[in-house]
Amino acid sequence: MFKISICIPVFNAEDTIIDTINSIKSQKQDLIHEVVICDNSSCDSTLERIKNCNYSKIKLIKFDKFVSGGENLQRTIDCATGDFLFFLGADDVIDRKTIEIYHNNLLRNKNLGVISRSYYWFEYENHKLPVRCTKQIKEDIILDINSDEKVIYHFIVSICQVSGILVKKSLIENKINKRYFIETASVILPLIRESKALLLGRNTVAVRIDSSNTFEKKFYINS
Repeated sequence: MFKISICIPVFNAEDTIIDTINSIKSQKQDLIHEVVICDNSSCDSTLERIKNCNYSKIKLIKFDKFVSGGENLQRTIDCATGDFLFFLGADDVIDRKTIEIYHNNLLRNKNLGVISRSYYWFEYENHKLPVRCTKQIKEDIILDINSDEKVIYHFIVSICQVSGILVKKSLIENKINKRYFIETASVILPLIRESKALLLGRNTVAVRIDSSNTFEKKFYINS
C-alpha cells in the first residue's frame, strides 16, 4: 500500500495554520502517512500553535535560515517519506473528502504520477463562500504529454497554485524553481512525459484570498 505525505511550507501563519491543520484532521486518518511542516524561520507564534495542536501525524521541522517560498517547498519534498506528496498552503483548507478522493483515484489508476484540481478563493473565515474560482472542469480528465493542447493548458494553469497538487515522489527529478508561479510547474510538468496526470472535475481545496500571492502586485513584476 502506498503512503501519502501532506507537505506544508509555512512562514508567519499564526492566524491561519490551525484552520489548515483542522481541515487535515477532518480527513480519513488511516490514509495519511504524515504531515510534514517546514517552518521558514517564522517570527510570530506559528511554531507554538503547531506544537500545541496535539496532532501526532505532524512532523515539524524548523529552519533558522530564511529562504524563498519555493526553496521552503523543496524542503518539504526532501523531508517527506511518503510515496505520494500532497502539497498544501499554510493558509488554505481542503474538503473533508479530499485525501479519500485522491487515494481512490490512485488505486484505480496505477500509472498516475500527478493529480491536480480546480479550486476557488475565499475571504476571511468563510471557506464555504467562493469569491472567485478557476475554470471549472465538468468531469475528470486523464492526460499526458500527447493530450490536446487545451487540456494541457488547463492543467498548467491548475498547477500554478500549489495547494491540492499531489505528485509521486519517485518521479520527481527537478528542484523547485525559485520564481513565483512556476515553482510547482517546474517540478510537475516533466512528470507528464513519463506518467499520466489526472485533472479532477471538482474543487478539493479553498485558497484564502487575502493571503494568496496571486493577488499581490509585487509578484507580477519582472515575472
